[in-house]
Amino acid sequence: MDERFQNFLAHLKAFKRLPTLPHILIRLVDICGDDNISFQELSRILATDAGLTSRVLHLANSSYYRNQEKISHIDQALLRMGRNTFKNIVFSAAVHQVFSSNHGHNAIHLKRFWRHSLLSAILARMIALKTGYGETEQAFFAGMIHDIGRLVLSANFPELYAKVLDNASASHESKHLLDEERKIGAPHTEVGAWLLSQWNLDSLTVDAVLYHHEPAGRIATAFPLVKIVYAANILAEMTESRGVRCEDVMGFFSFSRDETSELIVQAEEEMETMAQSLGIDIGTKDHLPPSEDDDGVKTRELMSDVEDMAMLFGPLKSLTEAADEEGMFQAIHEGLRVLFDAPEVLLFLYDSDRQALVNYGDPCADNLTLSMEQKVGISVRCLWEGLILSSLDQEYGVRAIVDDQLARRLGKKGLICAPLITRSEKVGIVAVGLDEEEAVCLKKRLPLLKLFTNVVAAALHADHLKRDHARKVQSERMAAAMALTRRVAHEINNPLGIIKNFLQIIAAKLGENNGVQKEIQIIHEEIDRITRILPELSDTEKSKVRVKTPVDLNNLISNITKMIVGAAATQWGINFHLQLEPDLPKTRIDKDGMKQILINLVKNAVEAMEKGGNIFIETASIPMIGAGNGAMKQASEKREIRITIRDDGPGIDPDLLTKIFEPSVSTKGEGHSGIGLSVVYQIMRDQGGTVTCDSAPGKGAVFVLTLPVKT
Repeated sequence: MDERFQNFLAHLKAFKRLPTLPHILIRLVDICGDDNISFQELSRILATDAGLTSRVLHLANSSYYRNQEKISHIDQALLRMGRNTFKNIVFSAAVHQVFSSNHGHNAIHLKRFWRHSLLSAILARMIALKTGYGETEQAFFAGMIHDIGRLVLSANFPELYAKVLDNASASHESKHLLDEERKIGAPHTEVGAWLLSQWNLDSLTVDAVLYHHEPAGRIATAFPLVKIVYAANILAEMTESRGVRCEDVMGFFSFSRDETSELIVQAEEEMETMAQSLGIDIGTKDHLPPSEDDDGVKTRELMSDVEDMAMLFGPLKSLTEAADEEGMFQAIHEGLRVLFDAPEVLLFLYDSDRQALVNYGDPCADNLTLSMEQKVGISVRCLWEGLILSSLDQEYGVRAIVDDQLARRLGKKGLICAPLITRSEKVGIVAVGLDEEEAVCLKKRLPLLKLFTNVVAAALHADHLKRDHARKVQSERMAAAMALTRRVAHEINNPLGIIKNFLQIIAAKLGENNGVQKEIQIIHEEIDRITRILPELSDTEKSKVRVKTPVDLNNLISNITKMIVGAAATQWGINFHLQLEPDLPKTRIDKDGMKQILINLVKNAVEAMEKGGNIFIETASIPMIGAGNGAMKQASEKREIRITIRDDGPGIDPDLLTKIFEPSVSTKGEGHSGIGLSVVYQIMRDQGGTVTCDSAPGKGAVFVLTLPVKT
């Protein structure tokens, strides 16, 4: 292989995407937004374009789908890749064709190329059927892409290939064209075969492309598919030039002249019918100058479609990146305003339990609901029928009052309502308020509105499923936690009774004046507290009735730290630092519950610092925040108590921090149930207070408790 040919192949390996007839791209872009279009319909349209067909087959046979059988039928390729991948191919092809400044249109006229390829494909399928060749769709595909090498040369060497076509146009002999193509690097037959081989297509299809310009004498001994494609190309050329003869084709298959003529006539009729059904201009067989007006219109339509897709990027990015439901609603409203100049919008979500559409996003319209059962008004009908509907298309006396009310709510004369449906699941509707002039403009952009609302519906539905799953997981965690506490409550009573009896014996032996009696009394109180807690754990259906009494929190904290500090300092090397505000007011709370909170938080801090460290506990009385307007004096008199428990341990993983108060989320590893902080959160809520946590890896953790002062 000489250096020139190596350079030629290297250039082709990075070849530009093959151009596609704008008429076909427009049709494909339109139907890609319709999830009800079948794969059969997609493959029928796709099969009419050599460039897109070859690309789809290339991807379907790529290494991504390794260990799967090679395929050569377009419908099989679509099934293997899936609808979303196919959409991406179509959209990327449209974008590339619009923004590519050089895709070979000057070198090879797409409409003429497309007509010859489609006619060859239809003829190849007819010949295959007539001669008993079983793979008729393979024959169609091979006929469609037999000249793909010309597209490759045109896309890669537009100026050189234009000169080749000019030099070869005076002669109708294929040999002259192939010789001119060799001056570039290789004839289109070899280029096409090389490309299809790179794409792992089956060898028989590759052979049909490679040999379709060979002398008839060589073709006579080839396998059937080569002869079929060779014959189809000759018969298609006969419709374009009077200088082409078909005696060799007739000899291959023993066709009479009448049979051959009938094949050509039938193929042209089928081509006309197919083009008409697809809304595509196939040009003329006598090579009259193409209609620039028609091509220009189609190109502008394609550019408009691509512009719409580009405009969608920003709003859809905002929608997919929204952190919560409120953010999604905001992104939807902003997207509609940006894309359609529609500042007046209402969003209704479908509530299956109530069988109604419920308004979201309008703070002054919380009570706006639309009954789905009555099926009255376009706002409801659009969701039942899955269609975009306009109230301005109806006479005043026919319109539903609710539609006029919604329009007036938006300050407009009418509505356009678009359904939000994904995978046959009703999600809701979007109602856009507009006047007659605005409706005319929006109706021209209904495909874009449909595409946008389809994505909105999918995003909202996915978010709903995510939140349902989170609630289910939370419920399962709570059930598991309650099952654990019931078992603990059942098993712990007996050893507690034994411990308490032995404590009484020890206290009696030591005597009343012994210095450890105070510590024994604290242990007694803790056992009594556990005894009171156990019935609550064993009967989770009963809500906790908390007995609230005035509590000195400074004294409570001091007693708890006395219980823990000795063992913590000896065993763990931990130092406690108390900064308790003098004259801290008492507050009416459940003492046992507060003690449980403080013990849990201090114990967690101790266990987090295996290598020792410091725990800081502070109390403070501060003005209550958020008393409301016009009550500043009263607000200054309202106080709340803030308790801060801080350590200088390893800190908490950021992924756990957002859900640290959920049951079964533990920072301590194996052997810990992870329900302690959920208990803290629940008790603080019952006390009328709050608990928050702030932490960073390597910088310890800070828990802040706030309680209103109640006397």
